[in-house]
Amino acid sequence: MTPAISLAVLVTHLPRAVRSTTYFALRGAAAATTSLGVAGLLLTTACYTYEVRAPAEVPAGRAVVVLLSSSGRTSLGPKLGPDVTRVEGDLMSADESGIRLRITSVEDSSGSVSPVQRSVMSVPGSSITAVTIKQFSATKTAVVAVGLVGGLILAIKASGIGGSGNSKDPDKPVPPPGVQ
Repeated sequence: MTPAISLAVLVTHLPRAVRSTTYFALRGAAAATTSLGVAGLLLTTACYTYEVRAPAEVPAGRAVVVLLSSSGRTSLGPKLGPDVTRVEGDLMSADESGIRLRITSVEDSSGSVSPVQRSVMSVPGSSITAVTIKQFSATKTAVVAVGLVGGLILAIKASGIGGSGNSKDPDKPVPPPGVQ
């Protein structure tokens, strides 16, 4: 029967050079994971543009963002929550009196977004400042993707992960410049 050895005990008994290398490798993995998360966030936000449209121009079923007027914030506050400035959802119908939508989220003046369980609501035209539709933008997506790939290449080169040294014999160190 072998005694259980914790990772902390094992790491403290490693030589100093191995411990520091392990630390930096783990730190590099955490940085890579964080970078991938940031890249994903940038791609999901940069891929879209928001275009202001008249409510009657938006076809039913489209995802819309409705910006509320000050009177709309006051009149819809009891139903949506205090200080709601923006409502996001799927447009069900629109006419000169207002719009009817299936709400997916609301945003208050502090920028806090709260999901809503797909409630259907009519919003009077007098309560609406603007209606915007979300459009996919191939140009923005391409620019962000190229920037992310370039940044990733620079990060790899800066960290030394890409490798350098003697390509003929990887175990033999490269002598400093000027030494033969």
